[in-house]
Amino acid sequence: MLYQATKIPKKIEYCDFREQVLNRDESHQQKGEHVAIIGEPGSGKTALLQQIAHWVANNIDQSIPIWVSLADLRGQDIETYLKYQWLNLIKRKAQREEDLEDFFRQYETQLQNGRFRLFLDGLDELQPNPSDCLAEIERQLEPVKSLVRVVLTCRLNLWDGSHHALYNFNVYRTSDLSYPEQVEQFIQQWFESYVPDAHVTHAEDLRNALRNPEKQRIQDLVKNPLRLTLLCLYWYWNDKNELPNTKHELYENFIARLYAQKWKIRQHFYLQDEQKEALHLALGELATEAIEKEDIRFQLRHKLVSNILGKENTVNSLFSLSLELGLLNQVGVEAKPERQPLYAFFHPTFLEYFSA
Repeated sequence: MLYQATKIPKKIEYCDFREQVLNRDESHQQKGEHVAIIGEPGSGKTALLQQIAHWVANNIDQSIPIWVSLADLRGQDIETYLKYQWLNLIKRKAQREEDLEDFFRQYETQLQNGRFRLFLDGLDELQPNPSDCLAEIERQLEPVKSLVRVVLTCRLNLWDGSHHALYNFNVYRTSDLSYPEQVEQFIQQWFESYVPDAHVTHAEDLRNALRNPEKQRIQDLVKNPLRLTLLCLYWYWNDKNELPNTKHELYENFIARLYAQKWKIRQHFYLQDEQKEALHLALGELATEAIEKEDIRFQLRHKLVSNILGKENTVNSLFSLSLELGLLNQVGVEAKPERQPLYAFFHPTFLEYFSA
């Protein structure tokens, strides 16, 4: 995949990005410069950030990578999160006997030595108001931004819509996959990984179907890695080998095949059309409620979900069906005092799909 700085119309390959941006000499002039990776939903921002964090951990001496999913802050500032939740987690995993104050002192020492690299995923999921998240993250980073290097991800529309974008960040945008080169390479590698026994036939058939001159619209749609993944799944499941023509049809067909695949695995799992319609309407109501009113938006409280989808443990409830199908997943537990389970849609774009 290619990455493009927003201020300079120049593309940079990932291997060059690592060497030129991540591994440059930490001189005084460069210290404090940070990186923002922006892009469309499903363009691979989180996957790229994970690759970068892994590469930094293995290739930059004495660096200490810290991963923070910004939705997990739930109203806390970054400094508080690191000093308490993150340090407590590290202490438990290390099974060391030092008290937390010793860990605090070690944390401060490493911070002053410039060892920390913060990887902040999902700036658009920072609570509580997405429209203010750039100003909020700038405020939170102010005490430490001269001591750490930060790499963060953010949705393109949110970044471009702000008049006060983070001034000391070098900005790179994820590019679409190129067609046919990168799209066809992705298809080949996807089927090799997930359908090793029949990958040649499936991959070649899908590539040939996409080459149809009448399928230019879907060619453009699947330059997005998430949508291309959904297309590969759909193609593998679909006996008719027909391509969808629109993004809505791609998502709709994918969900339809999800029902069919679940039935193949568990043949007593069967939903009438009326049940599917009720489930989709309820998920649409949940998604709309989350977008318009829920202060944690992408992470939905148990109370909100159960109010709309019914009780989780009830047989064939819409709540349990959503979990079984994987359209909703439990992603954590809310902080004290309520300790409610938190749920999220399969991907934020599914939240937007059901709301639409």
